[in-house]
Amino acid sequence: MLFVSLQEVNALAVVNLHTKTIDKIVGLGFKDVSGVMRDYSDKDGGIHMKKFPVKMMFQPDTIATFEVKGKTYIASANEGDSQDYDGYSEGNPCGKINIGSQRISQCI
Repeated sequence: MLFVSLQEVNALAVVNLHTKTIDKIVGLGFKDVSGVMRDYSDKDGGIHMKKFPVKMMFQPDTIATFEVKGKTYIASANEGDSQDYDGYSEGNPCGKINIGSQRISQCI
């Protein structure tokens, strides 16, 4: 068995090396960080910690496996890059993002 990081789609693929097929793709979902104070801006000249209703993707970059008592575990370094291609970009300055009815405008 081989595990492959599918960072851009926030998932892991499980590959069967004997049959040379992908057995399954496991989506990693989202982590709710709404209760965590964060500074979402690098443009407001200071550190301004606030809570916002935000969910984050894991987007695993480097992964490794290890075993404990015969059970395999996967560890990942979650990088979380946004996708940025010619004609398409997920990156937004925070002042252009609406979260629910809140606009994050103090970032600009």
